[in-house]
Amino acid sequence: TQGEVIMFVRDAVAKMAAAGKNVLVEGRAATLKYIVTPYRFELVMSDDIVIGARRAAQRIGAKALDECKKDPTKIPDILKKVLDELASS
Repeated sequence: TQGEVIMFVRDAVAKMAAAGKNVLVEGRAATLKYIVTPYRFELVMSDDIVIGARRAAQRIGAKALDECKKDPTKIPDILKKVLDELASS
């Protein structure tokens, strides 16, 4: 969930900063407002459709990952199958 991501990033940034590292964080405003660092950059896109396409690609990739690892020669077929499944649900 988004809350888990925020907590993970917040903890990781704190640990790296404590180790003397500068950490750059990019993301959408809704996420960044919970991450305290002077090095955060808001992800802004001129076309909101791109954000939806990015999220769709993330969902397809996440659902297809395990199967693609088993047989990388079938990646295009696996992605098509996953896209069809998501589109019909």
